[in-house]
Amino acid sequence: MALSGPQQLFPTDILTVDSSELTELGTRGFDNSGGEHIYLQGTTSTVAKDWVVYDENFSATRLVANEVGPIAIAPTAILVGEYGWFQIYGIVQGNSDDIAADSSLYVDGTAGRVDDLSVSGDLIIGAYSMTASVSNVATCHITYPHVSDDLGGAVGGIPTIVSSTDNAVARWDGTGGDTLQDSGVLVDDSDNITATATLTLANKGLHIFDTDTSHDLIIAVGSDLAADRVFTITTGDGDRELNLAGSTTISAFGATLTDDANAAGGRATLGLGSIATQDSTAIAITGGSITDITDLAIADGGTGAGNATNARSNLGLVIGSDVQAFGAVLDDLNTLGTATSDGQFIVATGVGAFAYESTTTARTSLGVGTSDSPTMTGLLLSGLTASEIVITDASKNLASAAVVTYPSLTELTYVKGVTSAIQTQIDNVSGGITWSAVTSDATMVVNTGSLANKGTLLTLTIPATSSVGATIRVAGMNAGLWKIAQGASQYIKFGNQATTIGATGSLASVLTYDAVELVCIEANLGWVVASSIGNITVT
Repeated sequence: MALSGPQQLFPTDILTVDSSELTELGTRGFDNSGGEHIYLQGTTSTVAKDWVVYDENFSATRLVANEVGPIAIAPTAILVGEYGWFQIYGIVQGNSDDIAADSSLYVDGTAGRVDDLSVSGDLIIGAYSMTASVSNVATCHITYPHVSDDLGGAVGGIPTIVSSTDNAVARWDGTGGDTLQDSGVLVDDSDNITATATLTLANKGLHIFDTDTSHDLIIAVGSDLAADRVFTITTGDGDRELNLAGSTTISAFGATLTDDANAAGGRATLGLGSIATQDSTAIAITGGSITDITDLAIADGGTGAGNATNARSNLGLVIGSDVQAFGAVLDDLNTLGTATSDGQFIVATGVGAFAYESTTTARTSLGVGTSDSPTMTGLLLSGLTASEIVITDASKNLASAAVVTYPSLTELTYVKGVTSAIQTQIDNVSGGITWSAVTSDATMVVNTGSLANKGTLLTLTIPATSSVGATIRVAGMNAGLWKIAQGASQYIKFGNQATTIGATGSLASVLTYDAVELVCIEANLGWVVASSIGNITVT
């Protein structure tokens, strides 16, 4: 389609997008850099720098494969229902795939982009890349570009050379007829033919001409191959000559001999053992069997017998008399080998299996190791005295403890029935209270007395753990006074009064030398005032 519309300088900014047709469609104009633009109607999904094709109604469409028509480049996003200026001549940036500089351009597989990869029918006439692409954008030069859907391939196109190797015979890549590339066959300047891999002649045979060109050697494959076969001729470092007189057929068995590397291999193929190479005066038989001969005498290296029993008798190896009879257990023990250290034990480690074990490992195997707990119905220890305590002596051996030093069994029976530490029970006895001066807030200890000796109010908290009958005492010795605090759920009974249950309840002194004694009446929780001095405040 020919370009239409008058040329003019732009009446507005070329990046301006109109929401309505403000200029006649098809109008063309130049920018200050000499670039030419055309006023078109936008299309769906257009983004800045997209390549578009437009029709006779000057309606743009994003460029895709197999398009036909003139091409322009959108300077910005101009969508359906919008109008704007698209560049058709000059230097411009356009969206692209990864392309090289100075390349012909083709329609890309992504709408609105171009590529330098040859695509049949999609060569863009009037456009080439000036720079390589960066982030899918390349600087291009366009001269009223267009596509015809018939250039760039086999029909009227120029074949693309994918690769080139010196002396390589060129071949078509694919059936489109638009791409040439190297083959594996090379012909050098002296007309010598070589191949980069195995040269395959598909069922055609190989003709090699003699110096008399009327005579040639034909190497042809028959039709009786059951699978791929390889025919290898190795000449070694030197000239070799193979003469075949008349028709020569190598049998299947004969072929098994020809591939043997040496005489030993040939003898193996023929089934000949080492005896085939021995001198007749020095034959050594190392295998096989000899039948129907007279028993070979002991002096000649035989046994003088025709069976095992007579052979053992002749050799003085009668079982039970001369040698130990075979036993499976003895055979198992035979695998042990020589002991490696003194003091090892032979221990069965499984069915038909024995092993040497050290004393430590053997104790574990017997169930008396350091981590075992053996059970014994009775244990008699000699050297101990009856009715005396057993202790360990300086050598960590068990010994009787003389009653002159340690309590006797009779004496130990006196503490039978003691349910807590003896000292604790002694402390619970009246008169067993230990007093100490307290200068900072603290939790009291059962069966002790606290002397309040803080310059300010001293807070003493009831013990969290106490048994029935335990006592605590508090006496003042400083003008700071004292207060007995409670924990959760604890309480104190004082005559017909009682403190508030829990942490808010307390007893407090009024005068410096007030004192009180408490006795536990409910384990861990309840206490009662057994005696007091002064006017005690109950909260």
